[in-house]
Amino acid sequence: MRIAILGTGALAGGLADRLLRGGHEVVVFGRTTERAERLAGLLSAAGPRAVVASTVGDPLPETDLVILAVPAEAVPDLMEQYGEQLPGQLVVDATNPAGPLVELHSPAGFSMAERIAALVPMGTAVVKAFNTTFAGTLAGDEPLDVFIATDDPEARMTLVRLVQSIDCVPIDAGPLHHARALETMQWLHHNLQGLLGTRNTTTISLRML
Repeated sequence: MRIAILGTGALAGGLADRLLRGGHEVVVFGRTTERAERLAGLLSAAGPRAVVASTVGDPLPETDLVILAVPAEAVPDLMEQYGEQLPGQLVVDATNPAGPLVELHSPAGFSMAERIAALVPMGTAVVKAFNTTFAGTLAGDEPLDVFIATDDPEARMTLVRLVQSIDCVPIDAGPLHHARALETMQWLHHNLQGLLGTRNTTTISLRML
């Protein structure tokens, strides 16, 4: 697959690395050309890889899917910026709300994925996935559990195939509104890291046993 990743942080880098090792082509979009080129350079240093650097604002290339790996507060502006290019696209939301955006403890709260689904034009499939994975474990070889929530059956199957292609385990988490539970799981995970003193560790993952 050819995959666009919006973001150049730790999660974006971990995802890009895992996808490239799975034989996929990756286009990384950074807020600046320097950020994107730096990440592309790091990824290419591991060997010949199909990775291209681009800048937020540049048109989306022809891709099989777009992964959002940016701070949640940046998502509305990105959706407004790229809205016209999204019909027919599959958008994967890997974000996790933080700070004032965390309203997930209330039954009335909406997940970030649901907010994205409300922002994108008709004809855009939205999937919640990879928000419970960490950069360190993605960069390793461990088969990780990847939870997938979406209302689109075709998009679900695309993600299942993608997850399997990178030697991970797809877990069907049901419809898109179950993204609320996935985001809450990661919120709890993050807070447990604080209590355990492992907040700066990214070699952690959630696993179904």
